[in-house]
Amino acid sequence: MKPFEPQVDYTKVHNALFIHYTKLPDFNPDHVVMYTVLMSYYNEQYGYAFPTKAGLALRLNCGINKPAKLAKVLEKYGLIKSVPRYQAQIGSNDIYYVYAPITGAEEFRKTFRQGCELYDEKATRFMTRNLK
Repeated sequence: MKPFEPQVDYTKVHNALFIHYTKLPDFNPDHVVMYTVLMSYYNEQYGYAFPTKAGLALRLNCGINKPAKLAKVLEKYGLIKSVPRYQAQIGSNDIYYVYAPITGAEEFRKTFRQGCELYDEKATRFMTRNLK
């Protein structure tokens, strides 16, 4: 066991978020944190997370509108489905269905080919710069 591994009060996170999804041009560490926070709010009994907008913003230490922007990108890549409270008809909070990420490199590349190609071009530019 690693000396820094938590023993209590933690959320497991797929490495695919850091390894694959951050290759996508509009996906950044803020999206990973939002996804992780939604995972921590996930209620197994109901099958979704239902944090308040203020609760999300406070947990993410950001403005009240940023979680909605982050959710749009997470939804675009199939990691969550956000249902506004007026459509959910279950209280005053939006609900978030949280889905597992694609973990296989080949399947990820096939699914998000264009984003991976842009990343490859960027990586080539970075490597070329480092060789000079």
